[in-house]
Amino acid sequence: MHKRKFNVLIIEDNNSLSQYISNEFLKLGDDIEITIAACRNEAIELLESNNNFFDYITLDLTLPITTNDFEKKPENGLEILSKISELSKGTPVLILTATSTINMIQNFLSHSNNIDIWGSKEKISTVSHLSKLEISSLHEIIQKIYIHFSKILSVEIRTFQSLDLPIEHDRLIRIFVNSVGGSIGKIKQIGGGFSDAKVYAVEVDDINGSKIYNSICKCGKDIDIDIDANNYKKYINRLAPDASPRIFGHYQFGAKSSNGVFYGFAEKHNDSYFQAMCENRISKELFSYIKSIFTPWHNTSTTKSDTITNIRRMLINDQKTEELIKQYDIENCSKTFEKKNVRYKHSCIHSDLHGENILLNTESNKAVIIDYGDINEGAIILDIITLECSALFHPSIKNYLDLGDWPTNIDIDNWNIEEQYIKDCPFPESVIFCRSWLKDLDIGNRELAAGLYSYSLRQLKYPETNKKVAISLIKKAYKLYELS
Repeated sequence: MHKRKFNVLIIEDNNSLSQYISNEFLKLGDDIEITIAACRNEAIELLESNNNFFDYITLDLTLPITTNDFEKKPENGLEILSKISELSKGTPVLILTATSTINMIQNFLSHSNNIDIWGSKEKISTVSHLSKLEISSLHEIIQKIYIHFSKILSVEIRTFQSLDLPIEHDRLIRIFVNSVGGSIGKIKQIGGGFSDAKVYAVEVDDINGSKIYNSICKCGKDIDIDIDANNYKKYINRLAPDASPRIFGHYQFGAKSSNGVFYGFAEKHNDSYFQAMCENRISKELFSYIKSIFTPWHNTSTTKSDTITNIRRMLINDQKTEELIKQYDIENCSKTFEKKNVRYKHSCIHSDLHGENILLNTESNKAVIIDYGDINEGAIILDIITLECSALFHPSIKNYLDLGDWPTNIDIDNWNIEEQYIKDCPFPESVIFCRSWLKDLDIGNRELAAGLYSYSLRQLKYPETNKKVAISLIKKAYKLYELS
């Protein structure tokens, strides 16, 4: 599908009527892309394909199952409507009905949202209908739709790093820029982790080229972004106001079944923790500030006692664990180890605190945390272990340095002896910071072992991670526990 087109799906079995509808759309402008489906199966196949994207859908309710069928039933159109709700619920639909079928779609109409889909300040029904007896009104209806939509195509998108935005993310960013009165969106991807959801820095400029917003957004599957936005309200609001960006908006329509949540900054945070760490540009003051971000969470922590199994479950489920410990031949040791009990500090945790999820302003010594999709109540140790050890596994680290042969088996064997472990470490100050943070929280060896094991085991599920290092750290976790 085309990013610079108004992509329309016409679901209509009557050839003359589908051509009429198509022609009415084509009258609107030269940036219209039409796809036609003449039966239920064709329509569902188009909707289920990940290669297809539609900005608007017209649906004749009474359709055959295949193009060779003579029998037409409104139930086939209802099945398509259900599929749209499942796979493309952010896409507006115009249902063409006969008088006898209007009652069949009342449930869908009652659940329609009246929303500003494209940031044009005008609300549109996500599900509407038009009687075929009034088909002459079609042009007026779709002209209004097109006027609202076309405003997002007037937004200029500038990307960096040869970034190719998925069309769903392109739409969400254009909608955001348009909704805040911008003309230009300058996009840079942040990170590059294993999640399907992507994080972007978005600078919004007005028509004169003056910057009006610094923002960051996360775009992805609706359920993931809903969790991110809800976690912001539930957990991030407990932190100091400058610990995270303020939320601008949660965009749930106009991008198939993708959503976007946008946050704004008072100032630019140009560096990720990883980048500044690798370039040795994190001051002692900035390290202290990063730690202070989490103080409101940690000050309300409680001490709990539980099995390592339940701590590990905070990062990786049982089914995946079973697969991994068999695949990497650590089944006997892991199952015995996971039965052990550990006292640990429990509070709100980020749960994915790698170095691309902390953004820095190294001039003002300020930091913010981003990506709230995994925030939950859990073991504090998991956040600090993630921050230290993610530099060994996260794919974005290669953008800043080559780890070479570090850490060797000897280095990992000395993992708990800080001075020896950091001897050849490319980023010793970060390790020192994380270890001092552990000491401040009075984290013991058993708790540390549970965290190191859980995080390292999780790394085995990703295709590009260093499995040798992960397994060595798992074995080190076994030894750490025995030291206590």
